[in-house]
Amino acid sequence: MRDSYKRQYSILAKINFKKEILMEIMEILLEEKETPIVYYYCIATNDCRYDFSIIYSNMFCGKAMVISIQTGNMVLLCSDDMEDEELWIEKLGIKTVDIIKCKAFLQLVLQQI
Repeated sequence: MRDSYKRQYSILAKINFKKEILMEIMEILLEEKETPIVYYYCIATNDCRYDFSIIYSNMFCGKAMVISIQTGNMVLLCSDDMEDEELWIEKLGIKTVDIIKCKAFLQLVLQQI
């Protein structure tokens, strides 16, 4: 137990030291800590499977961070953004035959914001 405490203190000391060095070479404009709400969805259509992480946070001006696990791309979206298909279809790797289904799904889950 005591060794665990020493290791934890040592790691925190290293992080604080590195943070001080970093602050000498750049200015940190914002540092916030929060516990966001994260959902993981795996959906399947007749043609494809899509895996998404959707993160709801206070940091994105009312939008959710939608991440496609397949493409590795992230888009900030709200349900109103579903009409601007150029914004999200390609980045999230949505196949043409699945656009309508994925749009309906994303509109539904993004209304939770």
